[in-house]
Amino acid sequence: MVFVALLLIFGAVLGWFHHQKTSDIFLSSSKELFDQIAREINNSFYFSYNPVSTTVRLLSQSPIMRDQDMENRLKRLPILVSVMEAQPEVTSLEVGYSDTEFFIIRRLDSDYMLKRFGAPETAAYVVDNIERVDGQPVFSRLYYDASLALLGEKDMGFTSYNPTIRPWYRLAVYSQDVTTTSPYLYYFIGKVGVTVVNQDKDTGNVFAADITLESLSNTLIKNKVSPSSQMLIYTNDEEVVASLNPDNIVVESGPDNLSILKLSDLNNQVISDFFQQSPKPNNSNFFFDSGGQRWIGVNRPITLVGFTAHLLILAPEHELLQTAYTIRNQSMLISIAIVLLAIPAALFIANQMARPLRQLSEQTQPLHKMNFDQKVNVTSSIRDIQTLASVTEFMRMMIQQLVRLIKTLSQEENHPRLLEQMTGEIISISQADGALLYVLDENADQLIPHCFYTQQGCKSNHSFPRLGVNDRDLELVKAFHEDEDRILEINYERVSTTGTHESLLNHLGADRLQAATFPLENRQGKKIGLFCLIYQVDSASDIPILHADYKALVRSLTGILATAMDQQAGRGN
Repeated sequence: MVFVALLLIFGAVLGWFHHQKTSDIFLSSSKELFDQIAREINNSFYFSYNPVSTTVRLLSQSPIMRDQDMENRLKRLPILVSVMEAQPEVTSLEVGYSDTEFFIIRRLDSDYMLKRFGAPETAAYVVDNIERVDGQPVFSRLYYDASLALLGEKDMGFTSYNPTIRPWYRLAVYSQDVTTTSPYLYYFIGKVGVTVVNQDKDTGNVFAADITLESLSNTLIKNKVSPSSQMLIYTNDEEVVASLNPDNIVVESGPDNLSILKLSDLNNQVISDFFQQSPKPNNSNFFFDSGGQRWIGVNRPITLVGFTAHLLILAPEHELLQTAYTIRNQSMLISIAIVLLAIPAALFIANQMARPLRQLSEQTQPLHKMNFDQKVNVTSSIRDIQTLASVTEFMRMMIQQLVRLIKTLSQEENHPRLLEQMTGEIISISQADGALLYVLDENADQLIPHCFYTQQGCKSNHSFPRLGVNDRDLELVKAFHEDEDRILEINYERVSTTGTHESLLNHLGADRLQAATFPLENRQGKKIGLFCLIYQVDSASDIPILHADYKALVRSLTGILATAMDQQAGRGN
């Protein structure tokens, strides 16, 4: 169950981590989107402004700047109309003369404009002209269709309109090049825009073009970040010049009383909560709470030609992260499915591990009671557990044989039979095919073959020769004088040089044998014999006791054998 719990915790942590990272990615993408919107607003305005700026610069040098009466000014209508058709963002073109005369052509592209100027239904343009006749201003209004056919003319009577005192005219007078006014309300058409102006320095007259800021609102609408998002652009005077609801930008507070919408007039709780919780007035980007929802707010300055404005974007977090939530839910379902599929696998694997471990624990219980007779027999498909079981069984066998060896040492009084029994035990432990025990005689000049033992028992009719301890040409004698164990190869070609008899090969029915030799020493460190383990293998690398731990065990057993021989020699003395 712990394994299953870990799987569940892992699935939960993985799902949470995946959701967090996905949310971070989408929030980062949202911030990049806000930056992109700011860039598009700049680009949209410049796209509208640059051609108009060039047009104003050129037309401020045209003949209309010197025309003194309406008749000559009307001759310029084809050029002015072609400009307006090429630049639809221009709503009107006008000339303010230094003698207070005025000429303007406006586009009539809506029912509101037709009604506002009392124009015929087929009218496409309206022209207002103010000129002085006998010192008095005469205001005339003319209507034209799309082909510039005159549809009608009105005498508008007396007017006090003076272009030279208008802000756009005065801005041009104090500027050395084409410039742009701050956003203001076009009272006649009920829209917010800017005026691009340039003065002819020779005459003092000013040419101007009006551009509405509807393109900014259109950019916001095109880039609306979420269904409930709030987006607007406002000036330093907190006047809203673009929003997702452009029809609400101009506020009518009474008959013929229009004004630009102020931030304070929005009556929008989300925007109010944003400014109350905003740590900075500008360039802020943070989360805030409104109406029980978590929102992300962006308020950054944008620099446009002629003025600096502020872009405000507010969006609910759950809408911005809707895709992240969908991915999170899908990820959680996948994680749950994986965990559910993994639980049976985990239980199976856990059982594969726990079952043999339980069996191993049960079968080793007798070892706690010093009972080494019950065999440890555990099988597992897991290699480490199988290795543990094999090592445990090997340990049990070694302890069992050591106990048997100790009993033999303590109970057997017949010395020759004791050595035979101990030799048999060592053969069993070392998995050898046979063993040959040489004992140093009393004169310490010959090695006497005392016991030859095979898997069938002790062989008394072996006829192995005695070996002189000074005959160092023989491999077995060399091994006797060595301090460490050695591996010798015995075959028919080498029986004479090893010191053995070919009957050793005959006894085991082999053409080649490998012998592991262990010099035997008494407690004083003197050599008293040589113990040889015989293996019927072709290569020394196939000998089981070559493993360091195994060899140490066999070396300890031969040490016990040497101790037994030394004790018997002590009794004989």
